[in-house]
Amino acid sequence: MRKCIALITALSLTDPLAMAQAESKAPKKPNIIFLFSDDQQANTIGAFGNPHIKTPNLDSLADAGFSFRQTYCGGSYSGAVCVASRSMLMTGRHWMQIEDTKNWSGLKTLPAELSSQGYHSHIVGKWHNGPQTLLRSFQSGSSVFLGGMSNHIEVPLVEIKDGKVSGKRVEKGFSSTMFADAAVDFLTKEQEDPFFLYVAFTAPHDSRNPPVAYREMYYKNLPSVPENFLPLHPFDNGILMGQRFRQHI
Repeated sequence: MRKCIALITALSLTDPLAMAQAESKAPKKPNIIFLFSDDQQANTIGAFGNPHIKTPNLDSLADAGFSFRQTYCGGSYSGAVCVASRSMLMTGRHWMQIEDTKNWSGLKTLPAELSSQGYHSHIVGKWHNGPQTLLRSFQSGSSVFLGGMSNHIEVPLVEIKDGKVSGKRVEKGFSSTMFADAAVDFLTKEQEDPFFLYVAFTAPHDSRNPPVAYREMYYKNLPSVPENFLPLHPFDNGILMGQRFRQHI
């Protein structure tokens, strides 16, 4: 960046040829791929010291990049932290400082800001923050899940194109695989502009129904649980036998 600035400031701003040459030598904007898992604790990743859970792909990402280990859950509008996490990520504000939680009125989002800087913003995967925020944040999207939770092997999906939501359908196949395939499909297509690809996986959010091969890996060697772990709540909190619990027993 210093070389680019020094080059431009050394040229005459009245010389269009010189300016064109400077622009041609300027570094191209990097493409950005943002992977986002849903409701996942940092201590569920092998690279961060968990000896029980096998996460080879996440371990590779941790080994090849940077890990911010001093980050914490900032709370939420409700018992679920996923909606608030996306709100904070996309607006750069704590959820308590976002007055309009459904529309983020007056707040520019991360993909919208990148779009204004010449990026093409594309979303794949889960978005549970309303269609209005979605359409003003991303220019396009494929295999987008607008809901909060679903059966991971039957996911209702839509497409984003020309500022509209279309192509409603239910796809069968594990959610993570579908989202990864859609992301790969986007990456294999030639892109004229630098892109911001946001890939939001629903897993490990409820419902917890991983593919059989991956769940059976732990049947004979169950991960440890805290000493104070109880199979049932010690008191009725009002939703003791709610939908989320019944599906796991």
